[in-house]
Amino acid sequence: MKRKILIVAGIVVLIFGILAALPFLYKDKLLAKVKTTLNNQVNAKIDFTDFKLSLFSQFPKVEMEIRNLSLVGIDEFASDTIFSAGSISTNISLMEMISGKGLELNSLTIENPRISLISDKAGKVNWDIAKTSVSAKPEAASTEASTEAFKMKLSDIRVNNLNLLYNDLAMPMKVWVKNTNITSSGDVAGTVTSFNLKGDVGEFIFEYDSVKYISKTKLKAETLLKVDYEKMNFGFDQGKLWINNLPLEVNGSFAMPNDSMQFDLAFQSEKSDFATILSLVPADYQKYLEKADIKGSAEFKGSVKGLFYNEIYPAIDILLSASNASFKYQDLPESVQDIQVLAQITKPEGDLNLLKVNVEKAHASIKNNPMDLRLLVTEPMTDPNIDASFSGTIDFASLKQAIPIDSLDITGILKAKMQMAGRMSSIEKQEYEKFQSNGEASVQNFRIQSNQLTKPIEISQGQVKANTKQINIERFDAKVGQSDFSLHGNVSNYLAYMFKNGVLKGDFNLKSSFLNFSELSNIQKPVAKSAATDAKAAPVAPADSVTAFQVPKNLDLSFQSSIQKAVYDKMPINNINGLVKIKDQKMDLTNLTMEMLQGKLAVNGSYTSNKENKPLFDFKLDMQNIDLPTAYQSLSTMRHYLPIAARSQGKISTQFGLSGTMNEKMNIVPTSLNGLGIFNTQNLMIIDSPVFDQIRGIIKKEKLKNVKVDDFTAKFQFENGELKMNPFKTNIADQQATIYGSLSAAREINLNMDFVVNREDLGADINKGLDILPGSQNIKMIDASVILNGSLTKPEVSLDLSKARAQIEQQVKKASVDELKGSVKKIGDELKKLFK
Repeated sequence: MKRKILIVAGIVVLIFGILAALPFLYKDKLLAKVKTTLNNQVNAKIDFTDFKLSLFSQFPKVEMEIRNLSLVGIDEFASDTIFSAGSISTNISLMEMISGKGLELNSLTIENPRISLISDKAGKVNWDIAKTSVSAKPEAASTEASTEAFKMKLSDIRVNNLNLLYNDLAMPMKVWVKNTNITSSGDVAGTVTSFNLKGDVGEFIFEYDSVKYISKTKLKAETLLKVDYEKMNFGFDQGKLWINNLPLEVNGSFAMPNDSMQFDLAFQSEKSDFATILSLVPADYQKYLEKADIKGSAEFKGSVKGLFYNEIYPAIDILLSASNASFKYQDLPESVQDIQVLAQITKPEGDLNLLKVNVEKAHASIKNNPMDLRLLVTEPMTDPNIDASFSGTIDFASLKQAIPIDSLDITGILKAKMQMAGRMSSIEKQEYEKFQSNGEASVQNFRIQSNQLTKPIEISQGQVKANTKQINIERFDAKVGQSDFSLHGNVSNYLAYMFKNGVLKGDFNLKSSFLNFSELSNIQKPVAKSAATDAKAAPVAPADSVTAFQVPKNLDLSFQSSIQKAVYDKMPINNINGLVKIKDQKMDLTNLTMEMLQGKLAVNGSYTSNKENKPLFDFKLDMQNIDLPTAYQSLSTMRHYLPIAARSQGKISTQFGLSGTMNEKMNIVPTSLNGLGIFNTQNLMIIDSPVFDQIRGIIKKEKLKNVKVDDFTAKFQFENGELKMNPFKTNIADQQATIYGSLSAAREINLNMDFVVNREDLGADINKGLDILPGSQNIKMIDASVILNGSLTKPEVSLDLSKARAQIEQQVKKASVDELKGSVKKIGDELKKLFK
């Protein structure tokens, strides 16, 4: 019995061993067949990293899996990955695999496919990769062999996390289908078949001419799909489509008999009430609708019928209507009343330019404040013809009581009416007399605060009037945090700016009693990254810190400014006057004068923002009578290059040109500095400097307590952040001095101060030594150099007395022999002390 059990156990082990080995025995054979088959079918490059067989997961079937498949175009599309997938798997019969004949596929699973379909400006497409038949007989033989080798009888298809992009560069148009899952069940074998198809799209996006008309839209579909493969006819029966949460019934068919398509599809909302239509809103807002009382009738339906071939498009007829509708959120006191909508998109079969969008009516009212919109657009593809109007009153306090706006605290009243009619070409050619546009708007007591703003924005009064050519801002009084300003002027080319990405032009007069530039440059809060998404995320900057700001694109604006008081990074500024011009993402300052740092400043130059948020600047500055201690406390550049100013009193004036780069905090990047200039001082005094304390051996220490520096003028230059000081003369502590040297961007100093010290101001030790020297009575001044090297914050101070030694030797040589003999010993001892 024991022996029989052992024999049976051995046979079982042998069988499992053979079954385990089979995938490895046949893997290379199948791998070669798969690669050869795929590459023979297309004009593209196909590759995959692995091909795996699994015998046990679905025994007695063998699971086959291709991993990391990619399909890359050729020629002009050589850089485009048309299709890729993390995994494509199926299963086949074990016996069919061993025989190598009649392989039948029953299931197909595709994981993480990515599809990129591109049609270039000439109409050539990247997915046209099928090989052209060269010879009828070999092709027939190949097809017969392929059919014998593989048969599809799919009853289970799964596509997980599909992402598709269709990019038509000629139109230009883009369509994204993101995070899509598709499943089908049923028998796909035979020439005529039907099966159940289900799919859901995480996000659908439609973009035309760089404008996203549809985004954040979710789709879901279920249908019984009937397919006639010989006629390439696809029929939808009992079809359902959900757009966000709006359920639609879809029926009809489309066919692809050759390289054209024939559509006969229709859809309509399941119910004709307004609540059903409101299911169109994005899922983020659905939670509010769950608690809303919604009334009224509505309808959403449409059809697509006709031929799609080259420039011929099928007929389109889409209708959205609502009447006597209203909705009220349970937790809010007000409601949106008298909702009336009639909108239609139509196009006969043929040219896409025949499309017409007609919003005949769009009306709503909140607390007896009506709003009306009308829009008609024809010939959108060639030269859009627009006829539109808007009129209404919005009481934002009532709006917030009717519609949940959790993130905003908003009040104020806006009244507006606007009409426009004409062709887009009239705007492009600036033929404004052919495009009629006029309107006016006013705002009173407007205030907005949100979690995205560091300070509230308030508009006490605003009044604008518009015609085709320009918008006149008759009054605009606003406040942002501590800052107030009054603006009036005009804006032109606004239609081209709105519709064709044109440049908005404007001329304004800006007046203010106080501006806080630090607040204004940080009005929008930075977005903080969570530690989970970015382990190295930088901490969010404090609201009062200064960050670089972006000068907006497509603006050509001038501001003649008059500002009584301002503050920048805690530095007070008074009486700012001058011209500020914004153009090409650059801010130009012309003859901008101000009072600051207890002196006066005049600025000409520019600030240019970039996508790296590291602005470029190029300024010419004229600073007069600037208080040195105040400048040190207020200017980071002063603290970087002149830390001795922290122990200084007096005033400086300077004129210089300087260009370079700022970082994200608007601090100057030292290594980027280039420029040159001059500066001069008034009543400069250096208090208790450690540097001067180290040279008290050659100058009386009482002279070095509070070091007086005579007024001087010096030239300097910056080269890649290195400050170079040309030699200049002054008196320091009543001693003649010549100063020159350099300071690197890394704050490494190399500075010489060549003193000519008065005999009576020499240090006590030096004077005592000189007194015993023969001929010393002829020495009135001593040359002594002080050299600073190393770190600017704590430099090494050394003395160079070589010139002094030469002076003393020369005077001693002139002395008599008797004078020398009587002083030899004393001279030796004192010289050792003096020059040790």
